[in-house]
Amino acid sequence: MLPISSGSGGDELETIPAAALLTGISVLLFCLYLMGLRKNQVEERVHKLAGRPNKAMKEGAGGTDGSPGERKKRLWRAGIRENWLRRLEQEMTQADIPLKPEEYLGLQLIVTLGPGILIYVFSSRLLLSLEWVTLTMMLPLLVLRRAKAKRVAAFDRQLGDSLGTMANSLRAGFGFQQAMEMISHEAAPPLSTEMTRTIRETNLGIPVEEALRNLGRRVASRDLELMVTAVVIQRQVGGNLAEILDRIAYTIKERARIRGEIKTLTAQGRTSGLVIGALPFALAGFLATVNPEYLATLFRHPLGLLMVVVGLSAEVVGVVIIRKIVTLDV
Repeated sequence: MLPISSGSGGDELETIPAAALLTGISVLLFCLYLMGLRKNQVEERVHKLAGRPNKAMKEGAGGTDGSPGERKKRLWRAGIRENWLRRLEQEMTQADIPLKPEEYLGLQLIVTLGPGILIYVFSSRLLLSLEWVTLTMMLPLLVLRRAKAKRVAAFDRQLGDSLGTMANSLRAGFGFQQAMEMISHEAAPPLSTEMTRTIRETNLGIPVEEALRNLGRRVASRDLELMVTAVVIQRQVGGNLAEILDRIAYTIKERARIRGEIKTLTAQGRTSGLVIGALPFALAGFLATVNPEYLATLFRHPLGLLMVVVGLSAEVVGVVIIRKIVTLDV
């Protein structure tokens, strides 16, 4: 029988059962989570559409149990939790991510903690595991904000021409809801998708003004907010809606033209910010490839670590200042 050394090979053999057990538990929890995602989903969304209180607010109220102070604390905690989840749900709706906040947070925890624990089990490097957890916790939020901005930009590009089409439809004798339905059939997503949702809300009995406000909350576009405000005021006090839509369409197109000119004029500044932000990391990668020992001294000495922290802080401040300079609000 060959002897088994007690060196690094034995340590690796000892970590295999632990890693396998951890992986199995993670897979089991993930499967249980997926099984519970759709539980009572239809009932909860019907209650939401009907405007009934959800489970969180019912639990927060807590009935008549406890003293008035305890009931007030439970209701206060439930209100904070509900407001935070509502803001997250609104962000996801504006980014067109078809998930509930609980589903999004659960998937984020699985993606963040699972690989982080595996990294620590296999490498025994707590700092590397914490770095992974930190990066993966921030990345979904950045992706969410990026998807939201991209969708709003696509919506704004379609809105000007669509308002002109609606104005022509009104002049031809169609009603406002018929004009919206025409846009929902002829336009491309995301405008057609949102118009279809608005029409469905009006068909369910929601007033047109409230359906338009819901549209503004789902998209979070300032151009759309201008259109919604004008239409709501017109329906309350009257006026030539076709002419109003034409003027709004002209305003939106002019703003888009000015944004394009500003983007062209500030291209040099944005490129400078990108180069300044990427140059230190590119130089560090080059030195790490050519002469690793030369760069390693910077991370071993306390003064070198201080220089790295100060340099990264100055880097972040410089990038933020450049972005503020080249970003003009139109």
